Amino acid sequence: RIIKRVMAMVLVIAMTLTTSYTPWLGKSSQMRTVEAAGSVWDGSVDTSWYTGDRDSYDISTAAQLAGFAKLCDEAAHEDRFRGVTINLTADIVLNDTKNFKNWGKKAPKNTWNPIGKQGSAIMGYCPFAGEFKGNGHTITGLYVKNTDYGFLGVTDRAGFFECICGAVVTDLKFNKAYVASSGPAGVLAGISESSYISGVEVTNSKVMSLDGAAGGVIGSCHQFVQTYMMSFLILAAFGVFVNPILYGDA
Repeated sequence: RIIKRVMAMVLVIAMTLTTSYTPWLGKSSQMRTVEAAGSVWDGSVDTSWYTGDRDSYDISTAAQLAGFAKLCDEAAHEDRFRGVTINLTADIVLNDTKNFKNWGKKAPKNTWNPIGKQGSAIMGYCPFAGEFKGNGHTITGLYVKNTDYGFLGVTDRAGFFECICGAVVTDLKFNKAYVASSGPAGVLAGISESSYISGVEVTNSKVMSLDGAAGGVIGSCHQFVQTYMMSFLILAAFGVFVNPILYGDA
């Protein structure tokens, strides 16, 4: 009888512990869900990580990534980040993708500003020319829409990068990206000139071009630097001689 009573008490204690433990698991699961939702980009821009005196920088947040785009567009580096490596050290979520299938009709909260302008000697020339290492990380929820036509009907370019020239991009993944452009469009880059790309993956994404080439990874790819030729012709029309060294080698 004593043994039976002891076993009964042990059973009661075990049931009590199980009952009190189960709700805790439920709360823990809910907390993890909230934290994951909070990782979506809030639209802020952070350039504080960039010091200008190093040849390698780590980026781990969407705000820092947006800061990198801002630095490229403002030509913060005198040679378009040539000789500089950008290391992505974490997965990035740019938008909540629950309504991804309807992004063509209703844009998500955050629109991405493509990194690196192709431009020209007059309109501004600062494509990315450094090395971007994705290190196997994924960028989710990229949304780019550059469907306007510029001066004299010049088309826009669209992608995570607008233009890369003499650059290296490796081991980067994209999931649920939406890219639309009036000109060349690609999830990684609208235009690639004399660049090396390896290990880039694109899944569950949509790419559209109104009046240009469109590709899952790259919209338009050139072995030569088309922009240099365009810049020379534009300035030559004004009677100005251009030394290509001013714009770097590809």
